[in-house]
Amino acid sequence: MPASRRLTPKLKKHSHRPAKPSLAEQITTPPPPRPTIEQQADTLFDVTGLADYLSVPDSWIYAATAKGSTADLPFIKLGGRFLRFRRSAIDKWLGSREKRQQENPTKK
Repeated sequence: MPASRRLTPKLKKHSHRPAKPSLAEQITTPPPPRPTIEQQADTLFDVTGLADYLSVPDSWIYAATAKGSTADLPFIKLGGRFLRFRRSAIDKWLGSREKRQQENPTKK
C-alpha cells in the first residue's frame, strides 16, 4: 500500500454553533427586561465591579477591607480569599458617610 494513501477517510468538520438570527429577527426581538431596583439591591460586586461603581481604584478597595482599616466597608469573604460586596450594604454605607451641608446662612 502506498504511504501517501490514507487508511481512514477525512471527516468533515461540522460546526455546532446555533445559526445567527437574521437582521429582521434582531430588530424585532425586544431586549431582555432590565432588573428591578429590588433585584439590583441584591447584586454582588467583586473588587473591580465595586471600584467601578464607586469610581475609585481597586487598590483603595483592598486598603479599605484590610485589617485595621477605619473605612468600615462592608464585605463578604468567600473561601477566605475572594471579596464580594452586596450593593444594598454599600449603598447604606455610602448614606451613613454622606455629609450633609449645615443649614447656616452664608456670610456676606
